[in-house]
Amino acid sequence: MRKAQLITESMTRLRLRVPLERKALLQRAAALRGITLTEFVVTAAMEAAVRTIQMDESMALSSADSRAFSTAVLHPMAANARLARAAQEYAKRFDDRAEGLKVEMVSRVFERATTVLGGEDNASIWMRSSLPALGGQCPLEMLISIDGYETVMAILRRIASGTF
Repeated sequence: MRKAQLITESMTRLRLRVPLERKALLQRAAALRGITLTEFVVTAAMEAAVRTIQMDESMALSSADSRAFSTAVLHPMAANARLARAAQEYAKRFDDRAEGLKVEMVSRVFERATTVLGGEDNASIWMRSSLPALGGQCPLEMLISIDGYETVMAILRRIASGTF
């Protein structure tokens, strides 16, 4: 028996009128996927919407533009002294901020793991352990990016809630 979907104020109704033949085709496709007609239609519509938006937001270059871009990438102009200094300054500041962010992410994950796993020793072992949920990587290896940090924190939330 399917659980009734909780309808919230943030949801809205979408009404469609289609010929019987089209509805039958949609119902058949939904049945083949093992989902309801509504789920099938919404999923298909969402996929089409994402593709449409991506196509609209992507840049289309003429063949001349494409050649010019490729040439610029493959044979970039030399930087003048002022641009070279600015690039070095930026890289140093970026590296310093990135290192600070990595330290903060490791600290937050370790603090959360200590709470969830019942102590610093357990947290330390867990952070260095290969986890199937991370594709065999250890949590510490994942903390080189924001996405990795969010993934590790999500795993800790699941462990804390008992849904891991």
